Amino acid sequence: MRVRYSPNIPWSIWQEFQFTEAELGDALFSGEYADPDNDGILNLMEYAMGLPPKVNSQANLPTMTRSNNVITMLYRKNVAAPDVALDVQVSTTLTQWTTTEVFQSVIGTANGIQTVQATYNVPASTPSIFMRVRALK
Repeated sequence: MRVRYSPNIPWSIWQEFQFTEAELGDALFSGEYADPDNDGILNLMEYAMGLPPKVNSQANLPTMTRSNNVITMLYRKNVAAPDVALDVQVSTTLTQWTTTEVFQSVIGTANGIQTVQATYNVPASTPSIFMRVRALK
């Protein structure tokens, strides 16, 4: 018998590797919107970024810099997560978000994790700008 290895690990399989049977029975612990380690990163985002859900992962959060009118965000993307996308968005109000004019490129890959760079040219007349990365399943 041949066993074919697939580098893609869907959400449900990832959950089984990360949580005990008892934890899997508690959506408030192992569900997409749970945060069992209280690090402020929901399980779905930990999965999308290739982070351990039961260990504080704040050191691996996206980083941002601004140079003149260009905002740059660096974030992690788990290439083995086929059923989730990471979406970088900008807003001036925190209520309406857009991906328009956000440019992304992979700048490196190591151990199944891509480092992605997202850039946004801030219009000169913009008083404030916010940027976020969102996991979409």
